[in-house]
Formats: sequence, structure tokens, C-alpha cells
Amino acid sequence: MSNQSKPPKQKPGPSAKALHKIKHNHLGIYLSDTELADLACRAGTRVPLTKPGLRSGGDTAARKKIAAYIRHAAFGSLPPRIPSANIEIWTSLTKPLSNLNQIAKKLNEGGGIYDADDMFYVICLRDQISELRKSLFETGT
Repeated sequence: MSNQSKPPKQKPGPSAKALHKIKHNHLGIYLSDTELADLACRAGTRVPLTKPGLRSGGDTAARKKIAAYIRHAAFGSLPPRIPSANIEIWTSLTKPLSNLNQIAKKLNEGGGIYDADDMFYVICLRDQISELRKSLFETGT
């Protein structure tokens, strides 16, 4: 046996975050109800609810989503947004796109009397719908 000590066993679970990724600094800001509602809308969530008399708390998931949005906005990495005028179109294309994915899956499984041309047309149509959905995003923001 050697005198070298064995490294301690790592505890089960997710690995620790790198030090530069740990968020331990807190910044508090005051917002009006209107500003908070606007920020929540931009972040794609609802206004976090709080109990009367509390300065914080409430809906943790909504608060985390708003905080992530603010970080992204501050450092210039906001994801593209869908303008409100295009949301109905975006939503209406969800079901046909899902149906095409299911058809493509069936064709890949070899079920039915389909040939390679059928698969080609399904993939082309699916790609066209995906491209149409991408065109609904705002550009230059």
C-alpha cells in the first residue's frame, strides 16, 4: 500500500457550477405596477404575485424568468421576440407542424405504403412551415 491519500469520493448529484457562473450578487430595483407588468410581458411570463405588505416573494418561477430577461437585456443577448400581431399566426402553425412531425415519424418507422417521395414532400412542407414561423420574429432588436 502507498502512503498517498485517495481523493474523497464525490457526492452523487449534479456537478458543482463553475465559480464564474454562480450568481451571488443581488441588485434590487423598484418598479411601478405598470413597469413590472410590461417587464413580465417582455419576459414571456405573468406578473409575480406577492402578498400584501411583502416587498418580495410570491411567484418564484416568474421572478426568475424576469431576472433572466433583465440579465440578457443588460448584456445584449436577448432572444428574438414575436410581435403581438404575429402571435396568432405563430400559434395557428403549431398544430400542422406537429402533425407533419408525426407523419414523418410514421414514414421513418416504415408504416404504410409510403415511398421516399412521400417523405421528401413531408420534410419540405415541414421545413417551409418552420421557415414561415421563423419569419414571424422581430428583426433588429
